[in-house]
Parts: sequence; C-alpha cells; structure tokens
Amino acid sequence: MRKPRLDTRNGLYHVIAKGNDGRLLFRQPVDFTKFLHLLSDSRDKDPHVLLSYCLMPSHIHLLVETAEVPLSKILHRLLLRYSLYFNKRYERSGHLFQNRFMAKPCKQENYLLQLLVYIHDNPRKAGLVDGVVTYPYSSERIYQRKVAIRVPVNNMRALAMIGPSPKAAWRAYHHHLNYTRNREDEQLDVMRIRSETEPSFHPDQEVYFNPKPLPESVPTANEFDFLTNVPLDLICKAVADVMDVPNHSIVGRSKHQCVSRARSVLIYVAGKAGWRPVDLMREYDFNPATIAYHRRRYEMVFDPEEKERVVTELKRLLKGKAGGKDMKVKAHKEFDF
Repeated sequence: MRKPRLDTRNGLYHVIAKGNDGRLLFRQPVDFTKFLHLLSDSRDKDPHVLLSYCLMPSHIHLLVETAEVPLSKILHRLLLRYSLYFNKRYERSGHLFQNRFMAKPCKQENYLLQLLVYIHDNPRKAGLVDGVVTYPYSSERIYQRKVAIRVPVNNMRALAMIGPSPKAAWRAYHHHLNYTRNREDEQLDVMRIRSETEPSFHPDQEVYFNPKPLPESVPTANEFDFLTNVPLDLICKAVADVMDVPNHSIVGRSKHQCVSRARSVLIYVAGKAGWRPVDLMREYDFNPATIAYHRRRYEMVFDPEEKERVVTELKRLLKGKAGGKDMKVKAHKEFDF
C-alpha cells in the first residue's frame, strides 16, 4: 500500500506523466488539441502557473509553479479528465497513465535554463522533427517568438528567473539551445554532472521551493568588495596569475585540470564582481551550462584554505585597479544583449 501524497505547494516542478505500459497517449492530432484545451482550462479550475510543456506521443512534460493548490490536485484533475475523454473516444477502459506522475523540484535558475531546453528538445531527440522545424505540441514556439499559442504559458515568468532582463534571458535560452543541439555529447556530460548534485526527490515527499543555503565555507560577498568596478579582462589576468596558468587558456577549450580549476575561479569571482552570465557568454563564449557548473564547482569543491588564498592573492594583484563606476556601467552596456 503506497503512502498518501503530501502537499507540494509554493514550488516549481518538472512533471512527467507516461502512458501505461508505454502506450500512446495521443493517437490523432485531435487528441493533442483536446489535452491542450484541458491544460488551458486547468489554470482556472486549479490556479497555478504553467511555464513550459511538451506533449510527446507516449508521455508528457510539464513545468508547473504551484501556489496554494497542491501539485497532486492539479495533476489528478487534469489527467483524469483526459483519461475519460480518451477512453470514451477509443472505446477502451482501464488506466491510461502509468502509476503516479513523476515530479522533481527545480530550485535554481541555472537548472531552470537547462530544464527548459531539455523539455523543448525532446521531440528532436526522439526524431519527431529535425533541428529546423518547431514541434507543434510544445511551448517552444512561444520561446522561439515564432507564433502565439492558446495555452496560457507564462514564459515571462520563466525568463525573469533566468536573467536580469527578458531580452538577456531570451538570448541565454537560445544560446544554450543551440549549444545543446550543436555539441550534444559534451552537453550530456554537463547535465549528468549537474544531476548528480541535485537531491533525490519522490512525489510523496514534502518539498518547498526554498533555495538551499550555501555552505559556510563559501566566502561572503564582503570579501570581494575590492573587485567592485574592476574590468573583466583584469580579473581574468589576475586569476591566471593566481592559479599559475596562461591567461588565454582559461577562456579557451582546454580541459586540463589546472586550467579547469582556474576557469571555476574566474567564473565565480567574476560573478562576485558583478559581471553577469550574459557578460561571460558574450565576452568569452562560455555557455550557460559551463557557467553553472564551474560556479557550483568552486562553491562545493574548493577547500576553505584555497579560497582564502585566492582572495588574498587577488586583493594583492587588483588593489587600485578599479576603473570607476562609469567604466563599469559602460562595460555592462557593451555586453548587454
């Protein structure tokens, strides 16, 4: 006997519902249309925010943000209504969906960016469309700005979580989407590393959308005040000196351990100096997954002694190197997109 579900309120969840025994959930185009109609109607019956969706022939991906109504209630009503429609239309009986739906909380904006791309890239990986054609039964169309869709997808809410502005977030999304499709093997490695750091989750758990506090060993923002208004290229050169690696190798493609560790320092320190992911993407061609991975790597892998050494050495090298407020603002405008 399985345990009853606990409330999953005030959270952001990636939901997957599969057909029973791998059977098709959608046999004809009208079935997709019916589910999209129910999905739209679901927002009014059980208030929530839909950030993304993708309807595959045998399973469904949804990215849902809940408030007062628990996730289990939202999905129960939605899937039940579609099951009744499907069984009546095709004169069948029994369960349409496989057991309970699966759900996993999304707690970090960097993971959200990867998740949006993963959901929208499912049809291409399954061979349903090529890299040019947009799948008609997903929210990718609204993120691609190609056509409006009737399903109330709040893409602006998702973009607000990803970047400092909708324009910057939209560019980050497309950069990561293109990177995933052009360099799929390397991206899968990054995704695998990232998933190993995520806590395990089962829908029966009570999970809230609160970010985890950083470990105490991570330097506080005050330790990096000396980086205020320091140009990005000077930070890169200083990090190269501290980590004893060539300056050009940090922003290159080298995977040598020393260079990779220096890259982690650069990405983390640049963030503390106020440089945004979009700045690093524009200046050094880093992709969002690389930025997220190296930032977390510095936080979790570097020991406190090495972090203290990095801060001390950077203070020594960058003392008096700030270019002033006007220069910092100009640099941000130059790389903004």
